[in-house]
Amino acid sequence: MTTGAREKPVREAGLAELINGLTGDITLLIRQEVELAKRELARAARSVALWSGLLVLGSLILLYGLFFLFFSAVFGIGTVLPAWASSLIIGGGLAGIGLLIALPAVVALVRMEPLPRTIKTIRENGEWLRRKRL
Repeated sequence: MTTGAREKPVREAGLAELINGLTGDITLLIRQEVELAKRELARAARSVALWSGLLVLGSLILLYGLFFLFFSAVFGIGTVLPAWASSLIIGGGLAGIGLLIALPAVVALVRMEPLPRTIKTIRENGEWLRRKRL
């Protein structure tokens, strides 16, 4: 059934509308990238804080272990066995525990990649914009 009304032709978007749409899209993209960077930085900061704390703890235990090792050397020079032997065992044990705590923390801190997803999406967006321009 026809009402006699003619359908209006689909209006083509003007250049100004296209530019406004593109500007809005770019603004949204930048905001999303900033939000992603904030989230990744927060996650990285928590991870750095955790591993740094373990590094400090391991370093302190290692320091105490070295103290006992030096203390045992002093006892070793002064006497022949009992006092320095126990200090040597305690110092070596503490130094070993400190190394077990500190070494994984150092490895984790060295291997950390800052903002991996943000860097990837920025590269992808740059490639997309270059393709659109051409």
